[in-house]
Amino acid sequence: MTFNNVVDRQIRLSDWIYKNLKPTKMIRADFYNSFQILEIVREYLPWVTHEELKQAMARCGFYADFTYYDDEHSTLIFNVSRKSLWRLERRQNNDRI
Repeated sequence: MTFNNVVDRQIRLSDWIYKNLKPTKMIRADFYNSFQILEIVREYLPWVTHEELKQAMARCGFYADFTYYDDEHSTLIFNVSRKSLWRLERRQNNDRI
């Protein structure tokens, strides 16, 4: 993959995040983790990897909390509004019907 492809993918992912996800002021342990968010994002952008998502979320101003997880910090909890994720899940379910 060339550098331009990587940059284009990050721009497309960042644009999608800005349009569809809203931040919250606090992070709680019962929020969606990064793998759950990735499942939702892959319905719209199937090529996204977990690392690309974590980088794009940080670039878009979302904060991560990894105190609840392993030493490698592979799974993170972001300050993403559950309401914005629920809206995307509802949209996915309506599209499948």
